[in-house]
Amino acid sequence: PDAPTFDSIKFNENCIEALNIAYGKPSGICYCTGPTGSGKSTTLAACINSFTQNNEVLDNKVIITLEDPIENLFSSTDSVKINQKELGKDFLSFGMGIKAALREHPNVILVGECRDKEVICSAIEAGRTGHLTSSTFHSPDVAGTVNRLLYHLDNDKNLSLDLILQLNIILSQKMIKQDNRYLIDTQYLLFNDEITERLVNIIEDPKTNIASEIN
Repeated sequence: PDAPTFDSIKFNENCIEALNIAYGKPSGICYCTGPTGSGKSTTLAACINSFTQNNEVLDNKVIITLEDPIENLFSSTDSVKINQKELGKDFLSFGMGIKAALREHPNVILVGECRDKEVICSAIEAGRTGHLTSSTFHSPDVAGTVNRLLYHLDNDKNLSLDLILQLNIILSQKMIKQDNRYLIDTQYLLFNDEITERLVNIIEDPKTNIASEIN
């Protein structure tokens, strides 16, 4: 019943700062990744609840969420409009949901999960047309996320380049049990110009292993 925020979940301060930079961009893709049960949806909910406060990076934005199912309820405010949609009720697939959402002129689209090539390509198109897209992805770490995303894109060079150029951040997390509580282990890669250029060069050189370079 309590809306998760970065304060309430005691999230890593460095990760919050990196997410603030990534979500402060006018477009692009922000991925939160990890195994099932690692708290990815909670982290995305904390981004919405924390970054939509007055004078934060998502203040004065129109946000559409596409979820399966809806797990957290978000409240619109005088300066933020949030429209939550559920798979099977409001849209038939995440790919179709993103395309339909673009016609509603949102600033931000939150996608419950990137499951296949259609969703990844739709997210790329949303980023390319000036929208900020946030989603989750099942992968163990940052390097594994990039590898799996490119695998879903059939390692197509043009699509891979499109993806890299749209990425703002990949945040990977997992839960570690310690005594009677769980700790969250995180790693992230914030895609600045230098990193993006480096990864573009790697993709254009088929002899280089991208996961090794990221690690």
